[in-house]
Amino acid sequence: MIATWANSYIGIPYVDRGRDRMGCDCWGLVRLVFIEQFDITLESLHEDYPSSADTRATARLIGRHLSPWVSIMTPDRQMAPPQAGDGILMRRMMRNCHTGIFVGPCHFIHAEEKIGVVLAELGYGRDARRWTGIFRHEQLA
Repeated sequence: MIATWANSYIGIPYVDRGRDRMGCDCWGLVRLVFIEQFDITLESLHEDYPSSADTRATARLIGRHLSPWVSIMTPDRQMAPPQAGDGILMRRMMRNCHTGIFVGPCHFIHAEEKIGVVLAELGYGRDARRWTGIFRHEQLA
């Protein structure tokens, strides 16, 4: 079953480096969900990269901030079943630079440029080939 709170995020506009319901990028969405649903404040990081389009800078930033996240699943290995609120890491242009939030069986939400926040399936379409890991924040473990 998809988390009931997931629908309240679908349709939020995409805003590069945005961090609220007026608009957000992929990390802004993760941060917004964590504060609203789990009362966990994640770093904003909006000043640490020039633009979401800079996949190299974004991938480096994500790599530096993975320490509070525990890997629970990769495309070929499952260490624990995913649960609503787990973070999803995805590739863009061959770099791990895009994030989303797992919301239920095989579904996640993420912020897409030009579209906004959408619901997607892990095993369907281009997203099936893009995800590289599912991570659980240490405060949800």
